[in-house]
Amino acid sequence: MAGVDPITIAIMAASAVEAKSAQSQAASSARRQQEIQNQQIKLQRDAAERKRKAALKKDLATSRARFGSSGVSSTGGSADAVLEGLTKKYNDNEVDLAAMDNLSWQSANESRNASLLAQDSSSMQSNLSLLKSVAPLIGTK
Repeated sequence: MAGVDPITIAIMAASAVEAKSAQSQAASSARRQQEIQNQQIKLQRDAAERKRKAALKKDLATSRARFGSSGVSSTGGSADAVLEGLTKKYNDNEVDLAAMDNLSWQSANESRNASLLAQDSSSMQSNLSLLKSVAPLIGTK
């Protein structure tokens, strides 16, 4: 059997460590990108929610003013029904948007997890290749 060349083994080990480090950095980068994407989604959602709340307040004030100019009280009867309808429409919209946001976050997280699994699979393949290349040098029986 051929003797094991320590320099060759050291080079292969260093190569494996370097590959593992690169994969770890890639996974860390993917996590950071996902966190940034989640923050962007949240900021966009918060901005859109502020706009919708402002629009609701404006619509409610406009309706109250319209009722007042018509001599109708903005409390009780039809006025309450109209104002409650506006508020219900806003609340229903919020529920739908929250559900869509949850789906967006789940989708983004699943994409990140799939990417990390692919990196792990790639890591396992490179480790297996390294073992296959080292096995003849060690002289297995």
